[in-house]
Amino acid sequence: MEIRVSNCTFLFGNGFDLSLGMKTRYIDMYSEYIKSKSLFQKEPEKKWIAKFKDFINNEKPEYKTWSDFELALGKYSKDCDSAEELIKCERDFKLFLKNYLKKEEERMIKIINKSGREYMLAFSNFCYNFYQRNDLTENEKNTIKTFCNNTKFNYISFNYTQRILNNLVAQNRPLFIHG
Repeated sequence: MEIRVSNCTFLFGNGFDLSLGMKTRYIDMYSEYIKSKSLFQKEPEKKWIAKFKDFINNEKPEYKTWSDFELALGKYSKDCDSAEELIKCERDFKLFLKNYLKKEEERMIKIINKSGREYMLAFSNFCYNFYQRNDLTENEKNTIKTFCNNTKFNYISFNYTQRILNNLVAQNRPLFIHG
């Protein structure tokens, strides 16, 4: 049997970050956002942000995921006095989120650096052993191993965190959908 060089693409979503122990769920950062100071300094903007935070805080049992937050922003648009207000609320949230994820990523990188070999081995085993099953013959296992040795692995990430995946797959630059 001839085995050719092939490609294998892994798609990474938020489950990857969560499996590493990162607190990247909407619920994880929600309470910190509500308590945070607005990044805007002008008085009308501060009032808009406070009003927005009150709105999502009053709705919090309903909003638990990222898509729920997007729905909340849509509902809030009915209470806005202007498009500028909605834009400033969204920007305030995005700036907070960017800083929150950066801090969470830094926290995780410190943990990985302390036991980097463990993470590298776990990730490598995941990539190379995802074909493993208990019901395979030795010949089938050897064929899969040969296939893996002749496979170029590619990585696409839907996460907003980048440095961790970059560190784990340093030789193959992942494609980050969210920039």
